[in-house]
Amino acid sequence: MKKLLTIILTLSSTICLSSYADESSEYNDWYYELNINYLSGFSDLTDAYESEGYTIDFEIPIGLSFSIGKEFAHNWSWDIELGPMILIAGDTNATIIPIGAGVRYIFLDSTSLAPYVRAGIQNAFVSGDYIENGGLGYNAAVGLIFSPDKAVSWGIEAKYDNTEIEFEHGGGWYVEDIEPYGLVISAFLSF
Repeated sequence: MKKLLTIILTLSSTICLSSYADESSEYNDWYYELNINYLSGFSDLTDAYESEGYTIDFEIPIGLSFSIGKEFAHNWSWDIELGPMILIAGDTNATIIPIGAGVRYIFLDSTSLAPYVRAGIQNAFVSGDYIENGGLGYNAAVGLIFSPDKAVSWGIEAKYDNTEIEFEHGGGWYVEDIEPYGLVISAFLSF
């Protein structure tokens, strides 16, 4: 319950930040991003399943995510992200779907290359064999947006995400906290 309350308060606070932008101002731009992500912590999760004797047939450490954001002040924006989603299939199945919110600051937005920093929180919703209790995690990122003044731009990002899930070994006799994301390298389209 405490996690859900934290997420609701964070998302509502983030959305309220956009109300500070004057409707007639230039800081009213919405953006949407479609991301493809490499997840360095994915192998920790598949290793845990394999230690239980399961064969993983679908083992690609790539996740898709989608985010929507709004600029609320010069070079400042907030965003809400769904993903990157993790699917595991084989002798066992698991699904992890995180939802999060963050704040981003863009440096040098008037150039053809715009570096930025971003920080946020996310909560992982989990289902599947041996996994319980997706956790609330924090993340921090650095990235580059190429041609930020275009209708469609693209970029790259490196993010560290400490969101944890609980993996129950041997029917629950030992619980291991696993970070299925860790270092996340992303490429994205922004429109």
